[in-house]
Amino acid sequence: PLDIHLVQDMFTADDARFWNERNPEYLTIQIDSLRNKECLDGLRDYKGKAGAGIMVASPLSLLDEIGGLFSHALIMCGTPGKPGGQFDEQCIYRIIELRKRHPELAIHVDGGIDARAMNLLRAFHVDLVVSGSFLAKSTNIFANICELRFGHYAHDLSIEHIMVPYGRLPVVAEGAIFRDILPTISHWFMGMVMVVNEDRILKGIITDGDLRRAFA
Repeated sequence: PLDIHLVQDMFTADDARFWNERNPEYLTIQIDSLRNKECLDGLRDYKGKAGAGIMVASPLSLLDEIGGLFSHALIMCGTPGKPGGQFDEQCIYRIIELRKRHPELAIHVDGGIDARAMNLLRAFHVDLVVSGSFLAKSTNIFANICELRFGHYAHDLSIEHIMVPYGRLPVVAEGAIFRDILPTISHWFMGMVMVVNEDRILKGIITDGDLRRAFA
């Protein structure tokens, strides 16, 4: 499969014809570098799956006016074209916000993707990841591919490989009322909230199934 990521300041009708002839599976344009939205007019002539590349720190408002031109958004945890970066866990907040603002877009993630990052992203149901250095620098690329696809289930599984940090979880206080719980479940897309007391001790879990049964 051919997956193209362009870092350029325009996308013209000529660009569309060029890539239509080569028919990549995915074509992503780094929209942080675009000088103006008119540069994206060529996307209307592109026949394949076009995506918007956006840095972790960039405002998602960049997508608000042009999101309809894309099939996916690629969240960049590192600098485009610079290999060997570290996975930025702020990416998780971007995923949650992106799903809320543009639920029609598939979510791709690139930058520092190793087995631990993959397990974290899997918990948030990312559609596709791009892994470079983790595979290119490995002594056994097949083993590393298996770790990306299946996690550490075959060997040395420990809690750190599947643990989601506290700050990345849907949490409500023990005294929360219904109108606090439902928006939290909807916002985090995990189908549940964790109920904690003032010392952050877990007191229980409420799932969307619990709420449906309560009102049945």
